[in-house]
Amino acid sequence: MRGWIRVAAILLGVVPRHASGQAAACPAHAPVAQLGGVSWYADREHFSIVDPERRRQHDAMLKPLTDLMLDLGRIADGAAGAPGPACALGLLRGWAAAGALLQTPANFNGVVERAVHARGLNIVAFKLNARGTPPEAATLAWLRRLSLATTADFARRGRVDNLYAWSAVNAASFLILAPDAQLAQHEQRAWERSLSAIREDGLIATEAERGQRTLVYHQYFLAALIMTQRFREARGLPTTPAERAKLALLARRVGEGFCDPRRFAAAAGNIAQEIPAQPNQRIPTAMGGSLLTEEYRRCAPVPTHFNQPQLGGRLDLTQSLLARTAPAR
Repeated sequence: MRGWIRVAAILLGVVPRHASGQAAACPAHAPVAQLGGVSWYADREHFSIVDPERRRQHDAMLKPLTDLMLDLGRIADGAAGAPGPACALGLLRGWAAAGALLQTPANFNGVVERAVHARGLNIVAFKLNARGTPPEAATLAWLRRLSLATTADFARRGRVDNLYAWSAVNAASFLILAPDAQLAQHEQRAWERSLSAIREDGLIATEAERGQRTLVYHQYFLAALIMTQRFREARGLPTTPAERAKLALLARRVGEGFCDPRRFAAAAGNIAQEIPAQPNQRIPTAMGGSLLTEEYRRCAPVPTHFNQPQLGGRLDLTQSLLARTAPAR
């Protein structure tokens, strides 16, 4: 039991890997050329009922990448006992030299996971840069190619859902590192189209199709918009009053859903709703600021920590760095 407690603490980024407190040796992580995955939903109508065994198989396939992100996040956050920044730079250099993750994913689950972890890699690079240890030009070139590939994956789908909203974060998280006309165009278009998808009633048509997870996927959509907004503001792009009103409307509806999900149940066709778990609240809590209404304080679960390795480590530290990066008004 003691060993499991220690592993859990390492995952949270709260203790060093070695009892001595000394920095760990730089780990080795073989580059992954192509991502795949397993569809973990048991229902094909709404894609809302998770099959635990399929999800376990999916997570096992991703382990080489999730292990890398765990180590990179700890280093980028300066966690106690983590290797120094040179280790992270070396790992990124090796994956860049190998052209990791640039092969077309084996299936749609691979497409999704490539996008998830690509934005995490960008955020790791952002944190390293903020610590005075910027990634090398070859690493930035690889991250750009990866960002372009992931945004193209969702631009060509022609569907404005939470995955498309998250593709704006793929662009925004690279643009905080370096300018790029193609990614800036995608970010702006995805930002505008995602906000436009929020109806006058505060709901989103594509996410109302998700059965018992309709509320969950509205919350995912909101989290993507919040993170995009923070990256844009860090680059000096203000949120307009109309954009802020749309964000506030969606945030208010999701907050109400935590207290009373009947609106979302009705939108889903009178299907009882799954309430988003506390890990889902990490981004809104760390980055949402004034968007979080009284309903969040009364009804939403409180995150036990903000460490999310697939998004580059601790989200509260990401927000702090973004706030310090933003130009003075």
